[in-house]
Amino acid sequence: MNSVSFELQLVPAHASDPLALEQQTTDLARELAEVRGLTVDRVRTEAPEEAKGLGWATIGSLLGTVGGPAGTVIGALAGVLTSWIGREEGRRIRVKIGDRELELTGVRRDEQRELIALFTRSVENG
Repeated sequence: MNSVSFELQLVPAHASDPLALEQQTTDLARELAEVRGLTVDRVRTEAPEEAKGLGWATIGSLLGTVGGPAGTVIGALAGVLTSWIGREEGRRIRVKIGDRELELTGVRRDEQRELIALFTRSVENG
């Protein structure tokens, strides 16, 4: 498997605070950028005509690519996401790879590991 694209949608505990969601999106993107074999970018949308600038980042949305051994990199991705979820009660992240989607929540770590392993095998097997 050469590369796999993925999409992340953050659902923070305090979804009514767009500034907090923006900061969390930025922080998570920075953390993910440190994972070897993983690239991540903010989702960009067209800005309204009256807005100045080229485009807006969609708050809470990230796009990425896994390069290299997918199982290893997806495992590292899952580790970062699990850590992010655990920092604040009520956080959730939707991970979409192709037509497969997984929502990570604050469930027990052993349950998350099992779900991630199943998801990873599903992605690797096409």
